[in-house]
Amino acid sequence: MTKNYYAVITEYGQNAIAQATANKQPLQITHMAVGDGNGKAITPTDTATKLTHEVYRNTISAIQQDPKNPKQIIFELTIPESSGGYYVREMGIFDNKNKLVAIANCPESYKPQLDNGSGKIQILRMILLFSSSDNVTLTVDDSVIFITRQQFTPKTINDNSQNGYDETGHSHFIEKATTSLKGITKLNSSTDSNSESEAATPKAVKTAFDAAKTAKTAADNAQQTANGKWTATDATTSQKGITKLNSSTNSNSESEAATPKAIKIIKDLIDALTRNLNNYIPNSKKSNAINSNSADTVATSVAVKT
Repeated sequence: MTKNYYAVITEYGQNAIAQATANKQPLQITHMAVGDGNGKAITPTDTATKLTHEVYRNTISAIQQDPKNPKQIIFELTIPESSGGYYVREMGIFDNKNKLVAIANCPESYKPQLDNGSGKIQILRMILLFSSSDNVTLTVDDSVIFITRQQFTPKTINDNSQNGYDETGHSHFIEKATTSLKGITKLNSSTDSNSESEAATPKAVKTAFDAAKTAKTAADNAQQTANGKWTATDATTSQKGITKLNSSTNSNSESEAATPKAIKIIKDLIDALTRNLNNYIPNSKKSNAINSNSADTVATSVAVKT
């Protein structure tokens, strides 16, 4: 099947690449241009030294190795909105000596100009196959870099991402977080996990905090109950309670309790008084008479002496 659109490396480009390989001095490709083919489609040939009719040239906007084939290099030229009013039918890349290294044809497209009321940014690509991409130095002016809409859209990076790139941009490997290394990690809302490779969510922290708060409240209540159970009141004459012992027999205290010793002292005293009372003879029962026949009186020593 005949190719309709393709790129060829010019004779100059082939010689320059061969010389770069032999001298181990990379070929420096710096610019890219487009042309309108003088109003008709062109056929790329290796004898070309310039575009048929160049209409726009600038430093290369973006370059990269083809992720599907490391020997293929993709060149991009971004034409801004301010440039236009022409058709694009041919493309070419140039080295730092302003020599045409490769030429390509492309489907006809019209590049409108912003001043005409319709402007657009147009991106053109040329893909070239080199025997070794190490022989080519790709130079890009950082001040005029353009990116495609796909490349502008950030790529999603997760814990399975690896270092690499494709037509949509780069992806990067991120270390997984550990207790000794910063990195990407998975969230975990569990409160009974022993994992040291995941991060606790605010939900897990709140659950643990609420549980700790509930446990503290229960502990405080239990402590209050214990304090209330084992704290006794002082005994008084109107309520039961704890009291201090007292062995005194002459105290007026009503908040202390007498010891058995104090009770014994009082008992011994009472017993002695009882004995004395039992031996006591009233004066009315005493008699000095020496001629009395009374049976319920006692003779005094006077009567006995007489």
